[in-house]
Amino acid sequence: MFYMYQEGIVFLLLLPVVLNVLLPLAMWGLWLITRVLVPQKRLSPDAETVEQKSIPITA
Repeated sequence: MFYMYQEGIVFLLLLPVVLNVLLPLAMWGLWLITRVLVPQKRLSPDAETVEQKSIPITA
């Protein structure tokens, strides 16, 4: 019984560490996907049209 109780304490101690490591990695992975994969396929023509539209507005 004490071994299971000790295991639960170790799990509770590791849970914040796992969350602090895995959650930023997951968010960074999602950011990489949105930054690298999406603009190559969908956002590059939209970005060009946005740049063409924004030039007369700023000028």
